[in-house]
Amino acid sequence: MKIAIDLGNRFVKAINEKGDRVMLRSVVAHGQHRSVFSLSRKQPASEESIQVTVKGQDYLVGKMAERFGLLPEYVFGRDRFDGEAAEVLIWTVLSMLVTDNEAVDLTLDYPYSQFHTVKGKLSSRLRGKSETIGRYKSEPVTVSIRSVSEYPQSLVAAYALAPSMPELFDTEKDGYIAVVDIGGDTTDVVVLETFGGDMIIHDEISGTITHGTRDLTQVIRRSLETQTGDIMDTDLADRVLHHGSMYYGGKDWDLSREVEQAKNDLATVLKSCISDLWGTRQNRVRTTIFVGGGAMILESELQGFHPNQVIAHDAQWKNAEGCLMADSNKSETVRQRESERESVQHKNAETRDQSVEKENNQPNSTSNTLLASASEPNKQEQQETAALANDETPLPSNPPREGKNIDTGSEVDTSARVPGRFREGASAWR
Repeated sequence: MKIAIDLGNRFVKAINEKGDRVMLRSVVAHGQHRSVFSLSRKQPASEESIQVTVKGQDYLVGKMAERFGLLPEYVFGRDRFDGEAAEVLIWTVLSMLVTDNEAVDLTLDYPYSQFHTVKGKLSSRLRGKSETIGRYKSEPVTVSIRSVSEYPQSLVAAYALAPSMPELFDTEKDGYIAVVDIGGDTTDVVVLETFGGDMIIHDEISGTITHGTRDLTQVIRRSLETQTGDIMDTDLADRVLHHGSMYYGGKDWDLSREVEQAKNDLATVLKSCISDLWGTRQNRVRTTIFVGGGAMILESELQGFHPNQVIAHDAQWKNAEGCLMADSNKSETVRQRESERESVQHKNAETRDQSVEKENNQPNSTSNTLLASASEPNKQEQQETAALANDETPLPSNPPREGKNIDTGSEVDTSARVPGRFREGASAWR
């Protein structure tokens, strides 16, 4: 089963090859399992009441962790892929998308500017592992991770966008295409250009901006604390962000004005940071495509940023969808390489058989020498076989380039480290 997981700062999104989807808050906490029931006499919504047992430990996940967990661990920041929370989230969503004892080909994505430094760390802890996941009111599910592939966010979103927006990714047109992924903690910007029928990456005007929708909840939370005099939790601030109101202290609070102001401020900051990143080369940007959950929240506030801009449909799912598509394409290529390797091995075997047959027709005085030479492939054959055997990843990496974090000015790696570049409207990586 192929499954792609977009492990975001605010939400984890997962999709399997059948099209089944799961989205949870990126929060994990230790806590005692609680009884849950539904007033409608139906099973409670799975995304609202996740309680799991992973590696013998009981966890609350998502909203349950926020409300009832002991010291909830939010998957924020650059090191979010190093802690146990990331693994618990991954095993949890896998258990919701597979049947018992099913092997998984997993695909993950990482922030654009962190891809090179993060790649391989989490996957090495998951590849080849098997876990039995216990879930509240469900039978335990055993999941095995057979393989793990990794891609950079935003760029892989473009992979999902190209087939559904061919008019925007027309390689015959001049100009740049920008994909802006507004996430929970950061915003990734990737700029592509058509070049000889391919799509190449402009690393020097691509990068990561350290602002996202978490800025909104922080501003709203501070506003609530100022007005009420009480400490507010993130869950309540998030509710206010989406509904514009809350009930607290015996009355209803209308906070729609504060929410709109926070959204306008964030949109202004993002527009300014992107303009600074592009400089005068923003005049070469033909189309800007916004993806990510933040693009949906800021849809109105982003209007007017670019004369030709698009908010992608189902914007928050584009990274996960792109991962699934990229991994499917990669798997076909790997199978082709395996077929080529088997062909070389078969050719070598035929050569050895012919040598043995020829040796049998020679005088006995030389038979031992000929048998010895025929039993081993020559150096050229060994090199051909080894080259194919080692070429499991048909997607070469780009050379590193250095850039700056837009807000902090700290040195970061802004190279995509993506497996090559788009070719023929994103039908294949090269």
